[in-house]
Amino acid sequence: MNLGRSVSGPGRAILAAVLLCSGCGGNWVNLSKNAAFDEGSDDAVVVLKANPLATFTILPGWTDRNGWAVVATLGDKYQINPVDGYIVLKLAPRSGQASYGIVRVRPANDSSPMFAKGYSVVRGRELPTFHAIRGQVTYVGALSFEESGDDLRLSIEPDTGSDDVRMVAQYMARTYPKVRAKVAVDALRMVARTDGPSD
Repeated sequence: MNLGRSVSGPGRAILAAVLLCSGCGGNWVNLSKNAAFDEGSDDAVVVLKANPLATFTILPGWTDRNGWAVVATLGDKYQINPVDGYIVLKLAPRSGQASYGIVRVRPANDSSPMFAKGYSVVRGRELPTFHAIRGQVTYVGALSFEESGDDLRLSIEPDTGSDDVRMVAQYMARTYPKVRAKVAVDALRMVARTDGPSD
């Protein structure tokens, strides 16, 4: 199993990602629809457009000149199922070298050969990372996948043009009426993982 990367157009990276089994636990809840949030809030809100038939595991990490590594305790783990095609999370702010990484993707389809295992990006392979900016609703782009045998083909599309941002802003206004901060953009970045199991 390996991970390859090709570019099929501007702002689009395709990864053939091999993900290995990992455990469970963590927080499973998207942002409450009654949650209040504005530019004076101490937290951050992040929006990710995602494949609705998957569970995404997100952990905080740190990037240095070698790559990205987890800096998390059990309470920092987020295992999230998208709602209406979006993941919306309130997170502790992380910017600069501090970020969050999507370390695991598990199909929600229980007939999938990947469903029973759960899969994690292994050491040395790239994973999607993003920042969470204090007092800001940050749209980081789109993430989806398709299965091919024992491999997972992960598609990362920034989707951060004006039309995409307007659609996200409309979704937030419709679904989260007490979130008052404007939607800003900080696209997903691919970074090699330096910790965890090797393949």
